[in-house]
Amino acid sequence: METVFERLGVKLVTRNMSQRGKEGTTKMSLAGSSLYGPNIDFLVWDAPSTDLDVGDVDFFHRQAFLSGNKIPFLWGGMENELGNLFLDAGADVGMPNWSLKGIPVTTVDEAQVKKLAWATQYLNCENANAEICKSKKFNSACWVNRSDIVPPTVQNRQPSRAQTDKNHGFRMHKFMGRKLAFMMLEALERTLEEWMEKSMMSGYPLADEEWHITDHYNNIRDASEEINDGYCEERMNFLPALCKVSMKGRSEYTPRFDPEKTSISSILTPSPEGTIPSFPVISMLYDGYDLPIASQKVPDDEINVNEIAGKRSFMRRRQSNLIEYNITSATKEENVNTGKGISSDWFLLDQISGYCDGRKTSHCNRNVDSNCLLDGHHDAETVLVGYHTSSWITFKLVGVKAGIFLIAMKIKTKSTNVNKKRLRLKDENFVGTSPFIPQGIELDVLVNENMKTYSASDLDIKHIRKELDIIQFSLDHDTEKKLDYTVGLQLRCTACAERSEIAYLEISHIYWS
Repeated sequence: METVFERLGVKLVTRNMSQRGKEGTTKMSLAGSSLYGPNIDFLVWDAPSTDLDVGDVDFFHRQAFLSGNKIPFLWGGMENELGNLFLDAGADVGMPNWSLKGIPVTTVDEAQVKKLAWATQYLNCENANAEICKSKKFNSACWVNRSDIVPPTVQNRQPSRAQTDKNHGFRMHKFMGRKLAFMMLEALERTLEEWMEKSMMSGYPLADEEWHITDHYNNIRDASEEINDGYCEERMNFLPALCKVSMKGRSEYTPRFDPEKTSISSILTPSPEGTIPSFPVISMLYDGYDLPIASQKVPDDEINVNEIAGKRSFMRRRQSNLIEYNITSATKEENVNTGKGISSDWFLLDQISGYCDGRKTSHCNRNVDSNCLLDGHHDAETVLVGYHTSSWITFKLVGVKAGIFLIAMKIKTKSTNVNKKRLRLKDENFVGTSPFIPQGIELDVLVNENMKTYSASDLDIKHIRKELDIIQFSLDHDTEKKLDYTVGLQLRCTACAERSEIAYLEISHIYWS
């Protein structure tokens, strides 16, 4: 598809923004266009095994309407929810059909399999032979030996955490990708045919109303704001306004659009003490493109759609400058000079290296200590962590319109002999009916120089959706104005010394509207 659009003078950008965590999609959706990007034309929901609540899917779609510069075509989700958006808002929607009808059946006979087109082999197995397809489901590897790079960490044979029954495997992914590509090619063909017909009838250039779609976008957006009883409102009943306002946000989770500008780090501002946290930069072991995995190569005597589309010359251009490497000096962390006004008592936990924006051409997650450098997934649940002994941390929220301010965060306590890198392995405070926030905790929240202190019970009440760790704080906001806010946080623990504990705060996302 990339080459087809390139021939039309259009740059096709695709991103895999999936995350392995159960609630990752909803947490990212709460940040509206900030974390997914503001210019989405085609939005795919492809997470049925992890995010099953129809309200979360509806919220994902509704925020795409409210927050972006465009109104995307919605592909996938849940049938009733998509139908409602089509009927109530006039949205452009589609539901994929991944049926294998028409794909020849693979049998136990190896000679029969070899007669099948390579793209259909081991894709459709009858129930009695299901194990045959399962045994050929994955073809990834963690490393391809090369003379210029020797990983300091022993590499696994395969990325095991991705090779489970829940995941499709490369054959099904190729099949789904081709079905989607054919649909887009057919839509493109129809569009060009209609363009030609209109041009022949009314002359060139076409009248604006024939191809400008701003009014169509505005109609869908306006209609979606009028929905009052959708799945989103039911799911977000703790704050229904989330279904009607454009949300902004920042996170340390990846993948995300424009990572450098959408991180929590990017909105840090000097604290009351005049300091800003400084974080080490995690180095990649190497840069440049990976060597191809032999098992993923299309056999020479089989149909290769990339070759047909002219991809060979495109890839040759892309790789022409990727032969030489100078990458043997990478270390686990590059220390950043912490000069005057810099504090280092906050840190990033579970950070990965590289530019992790979901594009296949971006280089991400090549940490020196990685045991699967070809994993290729940009997913990381990096969090910002501070102790009860840490100084203030302060953020700048730009363009607050509706006065909504939310933080996805956890507050926990641990014995003082726990290493900070092992903080999240076990948490006794989440067992049984114990309070969500440990007792003895206090959180100072500073909003434009006005401070309020919240106790553990106060914070527990303000958790508006506990499975997402979302806490809502109040802003003294004039909804008639668009204002900027400075928000500061400081954690305190009145009982930690007595209990020989440390308290710490993990922040994964910050949202506002």
